[in-house]
Amino acid sequence: MKGDVYSRQKCPLCDGRLVHDEKRNGCFCQEHSQCGATKFFVRFEKVFKNFHNYFEAYQFLQGLRFKFTEGTFDARDYQKDSPLGFSTLAEKYIKMKEQQGLKSITNVRNYMKCASNYFAQKNIKTFNRAEIRDFLYSLDGISEKTRHNYMSCIEIFLKTWSTTKS
Repeated sequence: MKGDVYSRQKCPLCDGRLVHDEKRNGCFCQEHSQCGATKFFVRFEKVFKNFHNYFEAYQFLQGLRFKFTEGTFDARDYQKDSPLGFSTLAEKYIKMKEQQGLKSITNVRNYMKCASNYFAQKNIKTFNRAEIRDFLYSLDGISEKTRHNYMSCIEIFLKTWSTTKS
């Protein structure tokens, strides 16, 4: 199976490595079975995450394995810098539009900043129309035409990033 649970801790008796043992639910020394780890990390392809609890680490690993088997695993979903986060991609989108020299760049910038404040780092792969509609109707004091402009800008933004693999 892909990936595993590991520990950086060493055995206090022999300074040996603590090895993952699924049957005993933890990482233990092979020479001294009573010596176990208290801190863990999961490594799965390019994904690396720390845990203070074995069961959380194991559950996370099983989730990654499931997504891999299902065919929906994407290591970018688990990176700290959120490369698929709305705000991260909104900044790139604004820069891209500025380089294109749009006349409406001020409006695009305003729409995307407002949407970034609302959606924060939500993964763009999980967006649906209902969430966008909720955002649009959370904006007070704007006309239907302005709402349509927001929607248009956000849809173009989402289409831009859904067709590119970075």
